[in-house]
Amino acid sequence: MRKVNNTLYIAFSNGDVSGKSYSLWKSDGTEAGTVFSASLGGGHRTSGFGSYAFVGDNLFYSIVAGPTSPGSTDEELRKVNINGGSGQVVKDIFPGT
Repeated sequence: MRKVNNTLYIAFSNGDVSGKSYSLWKSDGTEAGTVFSASLGGGHRTSGFGSYAFVGDNLFYSIVAGPTSPGSTDEELRKVNINGGSGQVVKDIFPGT
């Protein structure tokens, strides 16, 4: 959870262990003002959401994607524009580990 200006940003998991995915939501503190902002998994199954930081209109975050093959996962640095969109890989930190 992080407050930027007058908006609170929260990352949630869909809770489906067979294909877990994370979404970024934003809120102004009201029910009507709480809305989906962006998909963080980039369409891939994810098993963990890590550190994050806001830089301008972008959220940079680490995520564990996978498994890419039996017994392997990828840790990636991703970014997403907080005004909408889907997470994009900036750097595959530990490919295929």
